[in-house]
This record gives sequence, structure tokens and C-alpha cells, in this order.
Amino acid sequence: MPSGAVAPASAFRGGSWTAQLTWKTVVAAGGFVLALIGSFTTWVTAGGEGFGAFEEDARFRIGDWLDTSSFPIDGLVVLALACGGLAAVWATAAGRIPERRGTWLVGELGAPLAILGVLQMQYISSVGGSGVGWGFGLYLVVAGGAMAALSPFAPARPVRAQH
Repeated sequence: MPSGAVAPASAFRGGSWTAQLTWKTVVAAGGFVLALIGSFTTWVTAGGEGFGAFEEDARFRIGDWLDTSSFPIDGLVVLALACGGLAAVWATAAGRIPERRGTWLVGELGAPLAILGVLQMQYISSVGGSGVGWGFGLYLVVAGGAMAALSPFAPARPVRAQH
């Protein structure tokens, strides 16, 4: 294969990538996918309506710290952490980075997602009045971040039994 060329998925670790798929990888990838979906869904509900992180003039925790609502920084941070986490999972599974470093990186990207989701919930509770609640997207961000952060403790055995 020429230098710089990307190996096909079937070449990862000498066989089918599905044969190499472990529970640790599935839990981590699933967590980051949940957080990714959560970044585009409802973060706050009020008066029967839902509002997401990318709504016009949305202001959440990081935006409040930076005193801005003109830029959806909170949603972008969640999106960046989730995409970075998926890239780390892929790079580890593909053998592009050592497994020990990849496992550490996945946990280090998952924990801030969960913490950021909880901080968003705290912020909404502190500034919202009656009838204002947390949206489903924040639950996805917290659950996904927690899954990814705890994925290093998942079994490293293959998902598919070898025959």
C-alpha cells in the first residue's frame, strides 16, 4: 500500500473490523453518539416548547460565563467533545494510536461531556422560573458522557463470539 494511503476497514488488525469489536469500544462509541444526538435535541423546555443549544440567542452555562448569547458555544463544545471522542474510539480500534492511550483519551473526553451536561442542568434550574425544565437532549449528553467516561471499565472481550 502506498505511503499515506488509508487502509480499508477489513485490514484493521489483520482481519474484519467487526471481529475485533469489543464491548469497551461499543460502550464508548455508543456514549459519544448519544452525546452527539443530544447536542442537536432539546436542552430546555418552557411552556410546552423545547429549545436546543443551537437556538438563536440561546444562553447556557459557558455562554453565561463568557457573557455571550450570540454564539452557541455550549452546543459547539458538546459537539466537539463528542466528535473528538468518536475519532479517538475509531483511532484506537483501527490501531492508529496505542490502546492504552486511546482508552485514556476516551475517558478524558467522556467525563467533561457528563459534567458539562450536569452543569447545564444546574444552570437551567438556577435561572429558569416555574414551568422551565430540562430537555431530553441534556439527558442524552449526561448519559452519553457517563457511558464514554466509564467505558474503560467495560469488558475488553469481543462482542461477537469467535468460532
